[in-house]
Amino acid sequence: MNALTLNACSPVIFFRPFNQSLTVGMTENQEVPGRKRRSSEEIKRLVIEFDTIGLRQNEFRQNHGLALSTLQRQLKKRRFG
Repeated sequence: MNALTLNACSPVIFFRPFNQSLTVGMTENQEVPGRKRRSSEEIKRLVIEFDTIGLRQNEFRQNHGLALSTLQRQLKKRRFG
């Protein structure tokens, strides 16, 4: 019988049975721990608050539990849109 030898450079391939579904990402009811879905009105209010407080973006978003990308996207929409 031939033995299969693997080294660090050998590719490893995994197969799954055809009757098993492959789930990638999140389902509708799952939430990311530590994050919360905010309404558009709440995000607009936070952007207005950011403009008046004078903190740096990273400080503000950490204090309010807001993703930096969300804050930057909303600031761009408010200033250019």
